[in-house]
Amino acid sequence: MGNPRSRYEAVKSGKITAAVFQEPWISFADKAGWQNLCEGHFLGADIANNQMEQDEFDAINRALVKAVKLINSDRRRYAVPYLADEINELPDTSEFPKLDASDFHLPRLRYVEPRPYPEELFQNTYDWLLSWGLVSQDATWDRVVDNRISLESVPSL
Repeated sequence: MGNPRSRYEAVKSGKITAAVFQEPWISFADKAGWQNLCEGHFLGADIANNQMEQDEFDAINRALVKAVKLINSDRRRYAVPYLADEINELPDTSEFPKLDASDFHLPRLRYVEPRPYPEELFQNTYDWLLSWGLVSQDATWDRVVDNRISLESVPSL
């Protein structure tokens, strides 16, 4: 259904009965009184092609570790304003009321330091995608995942 605003508008108009949202749209839907049917948490992945130098990749991960620690030290200060901006940049109407810090459920905001992608998690996701015909059979762990970062190489700041 496209971007989060398109999904929101499709549910609101009755075109569809449910949609998947990420923050800040989850908090926006909460504020609008919508029912949350289920909740999952995104496991982000940093993607780098095999041409990236290791020192450049390590520098990115050091920055991510630093950012995660800072954000987790005060989510309301370091995450919420940026999330709210996505909604608050829309025209201020009854359809798109502004979000403020109190509208966010902070435990929902999860930020973690870079770490290797677990093969078991990949396999579960791959099997499910394959069962629905959403991924090719050759998109296997060995072909898709390069766990360049290891637990030993995660920088500690």
